[in-house]
Amino acid sequence: MDIKPEDDDNIEFRPIGEYPSYKISLTIKELVYVDDSISLLVNRDDQLQSTPLKASMPTNTIGAPMELIQKLGIAVLEAFDPSVRGDVSLDVTELELMILRELAHSSITNGEVLIGLGLKRKVYQALWGDTIKQNAMKLRVRGDLLSTLDEIVSKDPSASEFLDEVKKED
Repeated sequence: MDIKPEDDDNIEFRPIGEYPSYKISLTIKELVYVDDSISLLVNRDDQLQSTPLKASMPTNTIGAPMELIQKLGIAVLEAFDPSVRGDVSLDVTELELMILRELAHSSITNGEVLIGLGLKRKVYQALWGDTIKQNAMKLRVRGDLLSTLDEIVSKDPSASEFLDEVKKED
C-alpha cells in the first residue's frame, strides 16, 4: 500500500544537483565548525570487515561524501595560510549546500559569533538569493511600467482605452 500526501498532484519532486554550481564564502570559524560536524559516509559493504574507531557517531555529526570533506580540508588549510585574508570561497553542489543546511543550527555560537545562523544565511543566499533579487527586480519594473502608463494617460486621456487593454492582458 502506497502512502501519498492528499494533494499529491501539486507536489513536485526533483533530484538534488550534484555538480558544483554554487559559490559560498565561509569564515575560519564556520569552516572549522562544519569540519567538526561532518563524518565520512562510506559504503557499508566496503566496511563489513572494519571495526569502527567510534562506537557511534556523535549526535551533532552528519554524514558527508568524501568530496565535501576534501573541499573543506583544502579550505581550512587555505584559511590558515597567512597570505589569505578573510573568508574562503568554495564551489559547492546543491547537495553539499543541503548538508551544510542540515548542520547549521541557529543556536550554535563561538563566543559572540552566531556561527549557525550565519552559515544558514549563507546557504540560503547561495540557493535562493538570486530568486529574491529577480522577484524584487520584477516588482520594480512592473511598478515603473505602471507609473509610466499612468503618466501617459494623465498627459493624453485618449490613451486610456489602449492602455486598459494592455493592463487586462497582464
